[in-house]
Amino acid sequence: MSQHQNLIQNVYLFKDLSPKELESVNAIAAVETYNSGDEVYCEGDKAASLFFIKFGSVRIRRSGKDDSVDVAQLGTGSHFGEMSFVDGEARSATVIAMENQRS
Repeated sequence: MSQHQNLIQNVYLFKDLSPKELESVNAIAAVETYNSGDEVYCEGDKAASLFFIKFGSVRIRRSGKDDSVDVAQLGTGSHFGEMSFVDGEARSATVIAMENQRS
């Protein structure tokens, strides 16, 4: 089993997939590298993917009335962006890499 599959199988969206189905998801997975301060995606963007953090961490930030507010921090092994990906709604927050990472 690949490292991607290990991350994927731990996400609730994929928990009931068979090994063959997990292989299919893994086949379309891609590794992207982000540097500290890079925006992974911005609030309001259209969702075309979901993300798994292989190494590193991200800060999730939402726009407030007068400024932005950090709402969460996620690290290695976490996933994010699945809700917009599944429901087709715009991204509800901006995600920023906190350190060099591969997601």
